[in-house]
Amino acid sequence: MKRIISIFIMLFLLILISACTKVKTTTDASYFIDLVYQISKGDYKNGAVIDLRPLQNDVNEDDYDHGHIKGSLSYDFNTYNKEDFIKWITGLKSKKNTVLLIDSGKTEGEAIINCLKESGYKKVIYYKDGYQALKQDATFKTKIEVATGIDDCGC
Repeated sequence: MKRIISIFIMLFLLILISACTKVKTTTDASYFIDLVYQISKGDYKNGAVIDLRPLQNDVNEDDYDHGHIKGSLSYDFNTYNKEDFIKWITGLKSKKNTVLLIDSGKTEGEAIINCLKESGYKKVIYYKDGYQALKQDATFKTKIEVATGIDDCGC
């Protein structure tokens, strides 16, 4: 009987923890841009934008170095290691922070989303279409400040 109660309690806690984490995947560029803008204005004082594209890429110009959201943190997904990522993000941002993810429009974000959920981050929003698609939205240039280079990468 005690074993059944223990299992029930553990299941309840797992459900509770997963219910507290809000993960949203979006292709709505305007919505994502508005969130980035609110973080840049300080409305989300502890929010973070994490760019998962490579820092520098010899294959094409879709990398962090050639253009990124000013103030975004760079985490090169090509070097992804779950334990290292958890140490890196928990050292920079509290689990109470809103985390916005952007990548090259491939599937890098899915692994990071799962890692953030498992680590206990409460609100994660992933822009699925990638940085180049985000730049095409009409509100991008009016609300987002772009930087080049890697001096402010936070890596």
